[in-house]
Amino acid sequence: MRVTEAGDILEMNQSALDLFGSQITHLADISGDSPIPFGAKNIIETRQGAKTFVIMSSPLDMVREVYFLPHGTDCDAAQAAGDFDALPVPMIKLTAQGVIVRANRPACELLSIDPNQEVLLQNLFQGLGRSIPDWLTDAIEGRAINHPEFLRLARKDREVFVQVVLNKITLDGSAGLIVVLSDATELKTLEAQFVQSQKMQAIGQLAGGVVHDFNNLLTAISGHCDLMLLRHDGQSQDYADLVQINQNANRAAALVS
Repeated sequence: MRVTEAGDILEMNQSALDLFGSQITHLADISGDSPIPFGAKNIIETRQGAKTFVIMSSPLDMVREVYFLPHGTDCDAAQAAGDFDALPVPMIKLTAQGVIVRANRPACELLSIDPNQEVLLQNLFQGLGRSIPDWLTDAIEGRAINHPEFLRLARKDREVFVQVVLNKITLDGSAGLIVVLSDATELKTLEAQFVQSQKMQAIGQLAGGVVHDFNNLLTAISGHCDLMLLRHDGQSQDYADLVQINQNANRAAALVS
């Protein structure tokens, strides 16, 4: 689902429509009066009765994407694995130590890793500004849940930026994390272009101010030169110098223009 910050449901994919049987307008229609605890088990009333889901949330611009992941008690492991791989958004599961134990197909393509390859998360990302293990520890302890971070992938073929959101889950009886990724390369490119345009705007404002003040100086030079030319005729020894001053002042005005 795509949901606004106020909980209004903007869009449901076919799987969500099949799950609930019809279009739902607000998250409260699913959860009742109590808020949905993202990243934890939720018992949801579906058209086939009550089922248990882990509900994930990923911020996206001014809305958020909400995913309903079938919990293991309601479906067998093969079905759960298939659902995880079929999700269109890149997602990975981590141990508390940051080891990737599962990545769906979009995540494998984004991170350029094999589906069964166990790697440390800190070997894949750069640019957090602090230790990635400390960041994961904060998430395990509930201090960095649903707070997006922009990181750069440690890829040699091309520069890729990703938005990363951590959610705490139970992984084989132990605390773990599920990571929702979204490609933010285009966003970072637009951000860099915006910063460059701001720099150019500042340069333009500076140049405009200099031009204005310089024109004031040229006006004073040209005006006084014209007055002196009126007091000197062509026979004066200063006349040629005054003409040169006047001509160069006009050239300076043309250059500024």
